[in-house]
Amino acid sequence: MKKYLMSSVAAIAFCGLFTSCTHEIGFEAQAQKNVIETYQKAFVTAFGQPDPENEWGFGESKAVSSRAVTRAKSDYADYKGSMQPVEWYQENGQWKTRPYTFPSDAASSNFLANVPSGVKSYAEVSGYGQSGYAKGTSYLDPSWKGDVNIWGSNNSGGTLYIKGNNDFSSRSFYVSPNTNVYLLEGATLKLRDDAASTIKFNLYMAPTAKLIAKGTTGRVKLDNTAKLYNHGDIECKSFEVNNTSLFYNCGTLTTSGEVFVANRQSVLVNDGTITSGTPERKTGRLVTAGSGRVQNNAEWIVYGETIINSNANIWVNNGHFTTENYTYTATSSSVINNCFLTVHENFCINIADSRGSFKIDSGGGVLTKNFYGGGDFVAKDNNGNNVTFQGGPFKVEMGSKALFKVTETAMMNALGSGIEENGYGFHGVGSDYAVLQAKNIVQTKEGHGNVAYGGKLYVSAETHFPQGYSGAYPYIHYQNGCSKNNIYAAGFNSGKPKITIPTTPCNPGFGDTPPDVSDPDVIRVICEDLSVTQNSDFDFNDVVFDVKLIENNSKVRITLRAAGGTLPLTVAGEEVHALFKEVNPNLGITTMSMINTENTGDKYTFIGCVPATFVVNNIWGSTVKEVAKNIPVLVYKLIGEEKVWVELECEKGKATAKVAVQDDYSWCDERTHINNKYTLEDMRGNEYPGFTMFVRGIVDTDEWYRYRGPITDEMVREYTGQ
Repeated sequence: MKKYLMSSVAAIAFCGLFTSCTHEIGFEAQAQKNVIETYQKAFVTAFGQPDPENEWGFGESKAVSSRAVTRAKSDYADYKGSMQPVEWYQENGQWKTRPYTFPSDAASSNFLANVPSGVKSYAEVSGYGQSGYAKGTSYLDPSWKGDVNIWGSNNSGGTLYIKGNNDFSSRSFYVSPNTNVYLLEGATLKLRDDAASTIKFNLYMAPTAKLIAKGTTGRVKLDNTAKLYNHGDIECKSFEVNNTSLFYNCGTLTTSGEVFVANRQSVLVNDGTITSGTPERKTGRLVTAGSGRVQNNAEWIVYGETIINSNANIWVNNGHFTTENYTYTATSSSVINNCFLTVHENFCINIADSRGSFKIDSGGGVLTKNFYGGGDFVAKDNNGNNVTFQGGPFKVEMGSKALFKVTETAMMNALGSGIEENGYGFHGVGSDYAVLQAKNIVQTKEGHGNVAYGGKLYVSAETHFPQGYSGAYPYIHYQNGCSKNNIYAAGFNSGKPKITIPTTPCNPGFGDTPPDVSDPDVIRVICEDLSVTQNSDFDFNDVVFDVKLIENNSKVRITLRAAGGTLPLTVAGEEVHALFKEVNPNLGITTMSMINTENTGDKYTFIGCVPATFVVNNIWGSTVKEVAKNIPVLVYKLIGEEKVWVELECEKGKATAKVAVQDDYSWCDERTHINNKYTLEDMRGNEYPGFTMFVRGIVDTDEWYRYRGPITDEMVREYTGQ
């Protein structure tokens, strides 16, 4: 349907508001000025004075940083499972298991912006010499050019506060065990190899603090019960948690090599972002050795190998864990995926006996290119050497609506020994069905193909190896109510199982419609129709529309998504309610209708309306942001006893009625204040209004609504004015 610009008269005629009154130009100009000024005062009262450089998303892109855009721990909380690990212990010479609880983050009072009052400098406490001191409290800053030596005692140390940029890449930095070191907001500590690889003290890193390992190895190693609580950024070539140490990450850890969690019940908990290796050089690794324990609650990317090969390992994923290859070759009972595991290449599993399994809790998901169950595959050991597995036990246990998705080939080779007794294969263990989905499920080679399917499990594939005869390979064992009727593949049932698993942050989804993916060439514009007061909701949903340039930028495609306002309003000359009525003819839409802004119980509210799309010639600019900003949006308002068209304004550094966002932005429901929908949280759990932080330039990104970076004390002070 080809559209042309609708005149204001035509728009008014649709609304039943046509009037023969003719307004003088001076009256309309003054009316526009009065409406805008009233709106601007209400805007500033609600959000504060705008940052003078704020272009409301229409300027040069200020994309949110990689750290800020990453999902936070809280993003998975409503979707993840809750399965808990166990640990092995000995009692009266017998090995037993008991529940294990991962430690929590340190108290917020340990993450500081400033040196506490009264603390003397390191130079003063050490007597301005190189010998240092045994115990005491001091602060370190860039003015100190010598070595640092706090040698402590057997059971006590000192306290050291570090501020500013401190480079010890060519100086000695020794701090004894039993010493607490506080890296303050904005501080940097660079350490050479001998210091970075022997951290035996407790280190508390505030937001925006940095720890950088310099030197040949560039390895950060926590040892001898050390504890590192990171709310800042750590950069190194490799990272190790050893000898009953703890690393609790709420910030970022970036390493070009491995993350190694070693023996003696060493623990790593990630509530932030961990990246090892690079996409170009697959040198990253996660190795859990001995009784090493790992819990991921947010985002962890391994550009390389993830290796779990000890019966005492604990690996729990409550967030999104991504790796090139995932290899589990042990008998641990605590390898648990409560959320989303992505494996770009091969998921390999071979366990020694029935005590071990890979567990997926309800709603959790695994997405991998290939799957090797039992063998044949070649895996890496802790030292990077190749180890060949030619078949053997494996078990995957899946809760209700869990999904194990293999985009290419799943190879089954559980062998025959103990398969019926122990159920080596895939099992649905929840009250509702789980799904194993693959393109092809095959036997690794002639004479292989043993697998057990059990419980509430559906198997969905294009092809599946056929059933063997009298137990001869290949052979499918059915257990606990599962049967050949649960398999949907060529030679079995046709089609797909009638089950829907929703796409969530924890699951790739099965049988549902995935959510829209943001189109970088589309700008979404959210608008206020100038009717608000300082006590109004400021929902920025009076009209929501998408803008895209087409036909070599000569035309503009505009898609109306929502209209929460109840005044006549035009976008590029088209009255929005009229267009929604045209594509939704049976709903009785009028200018009083609130469209696609959720049901408020109001008889004038319509949800699920088809978006209205029209194409116009481009007369507004050469870039999509320039065009989106300049497309005129007018609202028909009553000024005194007269009705006039008033254009929404958007000027740099001034109160705005239009904001540009990406097309995956979720607009506010009706009568929901934009600050209530988008809140930000600091490390102490305090909430701050997200849009206000954007308006004032405190959160300096056009993608303020997806900001997941730190809310520092400095940002809080700027917000509160204290």
